[in-house]
Amino acid sequence: MRMQEVLKEKANMVVNSLIEKLSFKNDDLHMTLNACQALNDFCENDTFFQVLTQPDVIRKIVNVVTCTDANEQNQPYALNFLTQLIT
Repeated sequence: MRMQEVLKEKANMVVNSLIEKLSFKNDDLHMTLNACQALNDFCENDTFFQVLTQPDVIRKIVNVVTCTDANEQNQPYALNFLTQLIT
Protein backbone atom coordinates (compact mmCIF):
# COMPACT_ATOMS: atom_id res chain seq x y z
CA MET A 1 0.00 0.00 0.00
CA ARG A 2 2.78 2.46 0.89
CA MET A 3 4.56 1.71 -2.39
CA GLN A 4 1.43 2.66 -4.37
CA GLU A 5 1.24 5.98 -2.53
CA VAL A 6 4.88 6.69 -3.33
CA LEU A 7 4.36 5.83 -6.99
CA LYS A 8 1.29 8.06 -7.19
CA GLU A 9 3.20 10.91 -5.56
CA LYS A 10 6.08 10.47 -8.03
CA ALA A 11 3.65 10.41 -10.95
CA ASN A 12 2.16 13.70 -9.73
CA MET A 13 5.64 15.19 -9.44
CA VAL A 14 6.54 14.15 -12.99
CA VAL A 15 3.30 15.52 -14.43
CA ASN A 16 3.63 18.82 -12.56
CA SER A 17 7.24 19.17 -13.68
CA LEU A 18 6.27 18.56 -17.32
CA ILE A 19 3.40 21.04 -17.13
CA GLU A 20 5.86 23.58 -15.72
CA LYS A 21 7.97 23.08 -18.86
CA LEU A 22 4.97 24.28 -20.91
CA SER A 23 4.66 27.47 -18.89
CA PHE A 24 6.23 30.89 -19.36
CA LYS A 25 8.89 29.91 -16.81
CA ASN A 26 10.61 27.80 -19.46
CA ASP A 27 12.29 29.47 -22.42
CA ASP A 28 13.94 26.33 -23.83
CA LEU A 29 11.93 25.27 -26.88
CA HIS A 30 13.47 21.78 -26.95
CA MET A 31 12.41 21.23 -23.34
CA THR A 32 8.90 22.41 -24.27
CA LEU A 33 8.70 20.01 -27.20
CA ASN A 34 9.93 17.08 -25.11
CA ALA A 35 7.48 17.88 -22.30
CA CYS A 36 4.59 18.19 -24.73
CA GLN A 37 5.42 14.84 -26.34
CA ALA A 38 5.76 13.11 -22.97
CA LEU A 39 2.44 14.54 -21.74
CA ASN A 40 0.73 13.52 -24.97
CA ASP A 41 2.11 9.99 -24.51
CA PHE A 42 0.86 9.99 -20.92
CA CYS A 43 -2.67 10.59 -22.22
CA GLU A 44 -2.54 7.04 -23.62
CA ASN A 45 -1.54 5.50 -20.27
CA ASP A 46 -4.42 4.75 -17.87
CA THR A 47 -2.42 5.47 -14.72
CA PHE A 48 -1.09 8.79 -15.95
CA PHE A 49 -4.43 9.71 -17.51
CA GLN A 50 -5.96 9.51 -14.03
CA VAL A 51 -3.25 11.85 -12.76
CA LEU A 52 -3.71 14.24 -15.71
CA THR A 53 -7.45 14.50 -15.16
CA GLN A 54 -7.31 15.43 -11.48
CA PRO A 55 -8.97 18.83 -10.93
CA ASP A 56 -5.81 20.55 -9.67
CA VAL A 57 -3.80 19.28 -12.64
CA ILE A 58 -6.47 20.41 -15.11
CA ARG A 59 -6.46 23.80 -13.38
CA LYS A 60 -2.68 24.09 -13.85
CA ILE A 61 -2.93 23.17 -17.52
CA VAL A 62 -5.69 25.70 -18.12
CA ASN A 63 -3.67 28.38 -16.32
CA VAL A 64 -0.69 27.67 -18.56
CA VAL A 65 -2.86 27.83 -21.69
CA THR A 66 -4.58 31.07 -20.69
CA CYS A 67 -1.35 32.90 -19.81
CA THR A 68 -1.15 34.22 -23.36
CA ASP A 69 1.20 37.21 -23.42
CA ALA A 70 3.81 35.84 -21.04
CA ASN A 71 3.74 32.39 -22.63
CA GLU A 72 3.80 33.20 -26.32
CA GLN A 73 6.44 30.59 -27.19
CA ASN A 74 4.99 27.65 -25.26
CA GLN A 75 1.27 28.34 -25.42
CA PRO A 76 0.61 26.53 -28.73
CA TYR A 77 2.20 23.38 -27.31
CA ALA A 78 0.25 23.66 -24.08
CA LEU A 79 -2.95 24.12 -26.06
CA ASN A 80 -2.09 21.12 -28.21
CA PHE A 81 -1.64 19.02 -25.08
CA LEU A 82 -4.91 20.24 -23.54
CA THR A 83 -6.73 19.41 -26.77
CA GLN A 84 -5.20 15.92 -26.78
CA LEU A 85 -6.21 15.43 -23.17
CA ILE A 86 -9.86 16.38 -23.59
CA THR A 87 -10.51 14.58 -26.87
